Amino acid sequence: GRRVHRGDRKAVPRMLKMANDCPQAESRLQALCTLEGLQGLNAALLTKALHDSNPGVRRNAIRLCEPFLKTAPELGEEIAALADDCDPQVRLQVACTLGEWAIRKPEMPSGESHSPISRSPISLPPP
Repeated sequence: GRRVHRGDRKAVPRMLKMANDCPQAESRLQALCTLEGLQGLNAALLTKALHDSNPGVRRNAIRLCEPFLKTAPELGEEIAALADDCDPQVRLQVACTLGEWAIRKPEMPSGESHSPISRSPISLPPP
């Protein structure tokens, strides 16, 4: 609550524990989002979240990885591996995130993709 709004980093260890160990997916996701606000995320935690059993946690973890893709490119590979995820919303977030990452990567030749997402069909759930 208030500690987060004030940017009090004393909450970071507790949030890290919750993100790693809490049995409720909603609480793990809330901890990840709180850590984002406190600049407490790291590549190891995000990698674990990308492999979470809950698709909502995986989908949000993909989005939370975006600021780290330049400094931790291995996260891009972890995200690309989710292109075949069983959840269509996770696959859609993979496409959005990797599309943005490809746009920002200057060493990538125009029209060329280094990720399997360009070969994976994305099907959206019916409205």
